Amino acid sequence: MIAMKRWACVVAAAFTFSGAVEASTDEAVADAEALLKMTTERAQRREASAQDVSVAYYHLLEMKAGAGKLSSEAFCEQARLELQKMATADGDEPVKAEIGRRAAKIDIMTTSPELCRQAIADVDAYLFGGDPPAKTDDDVKEAETAAEEARRRYKAQDLDRTTAALAEIRGLEAPYTAGKITRETYCASGLGPLLADFASWMQTRAQFGQAGLLGLIAAKRRLFQFKALCQTK
Repeated sequence: MIAMKRWACVVAAAFTFSGAVEASTDEAVADAEALLKMTTERAQRREASAQDVSVAYYHLLEMKAGAGKLSSEAFCEQARLELQKMATADGDEPVKAEIGRRAAKIDIMTTSPELCRQAIADVDAYLFGGDPPAKTDDDVKEAETAAEEARRRYKAQDLDRTTAALAEIRGLEAPYTAGKITRETYCASGLGPLLADFASWMQTRAQFGQAGLLGLIAAKRRLFQFKALCQTK
């Protein structure tokens, strides 16, 4: 089931791409297909909800659109249908309620590309979003200081691995989202391996019921977003 601890609130992409969906890769599509298959099988064993399946399928639609495997028109139509299903499918009531509150935006998202983009941005901010990206020098300094403190506390066994990793990731992302370093410098940093390790860690936690589907997807999106930007394998 989707964990109510709302891991998605802390596991969020630090920057977004233009358009209704984020850029993605063939690897991201394959990973989303595998996640949907696994979630569907778990639902058949009553280990996941119909809502979980809907969330996984919606995630796959976005990855396909971002990889150019689904036209914008087809994506908006299919995403609208899936979000409408998500609002009523058996699962977490708060998620159903939040998607339901966005029903007006979802219902008209096929009428124009801009309305589609707005609806998807709103939904994704709730399902997978979190803290806004760093934009100023103060934001960068705050993120880097928090990362240093998290490393110290984790080494002293005073902070859990997930929280420490998130602080470390944000500390590395902040200079780029604030425009302080180039894309080349950003891509050459140690962020890629860190994101891969974090996504793997979230996968493991999800398998043991210690993290929810939303948090797992948010971690995967963060990794594949970096890969798409930096064209890494």
